[in-house]
Amino acid sequence: MFFYTSDLDRELVARNTALNGKIKSEIGRAYCSLNIPKVFCYGTRSLPSGVVDFLKENNLSCRVFQDTAHLIMTERPDEFYSFLEEFISGTDRQRRKKFKPSARRGVVD
Repeated sequence: MFFYTSDLDRELVARNTALNGKIKSEIGRAYCSLNIPKVFCYGTRSLPSGVVDFLKENNLSCRVFQDTAHLIMTERPDEFYSFLEEFISGTDRQRRKKFKPSARRGVVD
């Protein structure tokens, strides 16, 4: 049984309530609709199996941190921040290739 401590608790539970179909919740729908580079990071000791199923069903990129709970960045800081730096650097390189500035405007890469 879940005990609400605030209106925010009620709202979070309501937004995570199951929906019919492939997208399992309102929060899941919002995450899937983000039109930006994204990767879902999670620890193996903190995520319900239903979330893992959701990630697979929706073919979402994810990075698993073994034997880690909810606070990956404090439990495995070296591993997490190395991964984050690689992810950000990679998406920045992809973005620059895709949106190369025009030399006509005097902007060089």
